[in-house]
Amino acid sequence: IRHWIRPGGRIVFSTCSLSPKEGSGIVLEFLKENKNFHVEDIDCKLIGLDNSLKDALGGLRVHPHYLSNIGGVDGFYIAVLKKQQ
Repeated sequence: IRHWIRPGGRIVFSTCSLSPKEGSGIVLEFLKENKNFHVEDIDCKLIGLDNSLKDALGGLRVHPHYLSNIGGVDGFYIAVLKKQQ
């Protein structure tokens, strides 16, 4: 699939797993094999989330207790991978 992405294009990786092995671990492996991609910064405020949800890679990890005052959310991990120009 990485060959289908034009320079400057993006892949959105998302998983409903809370395990780093199934989230940031997969992103790290992808980046090792694809040096022409990087994790694009996600503007948390733009989408109404707190910056504290970002991990060291720049992905977001949301736990089920987040927004518990309004019912909570499913846990997930998301990262935007951008192909360099």
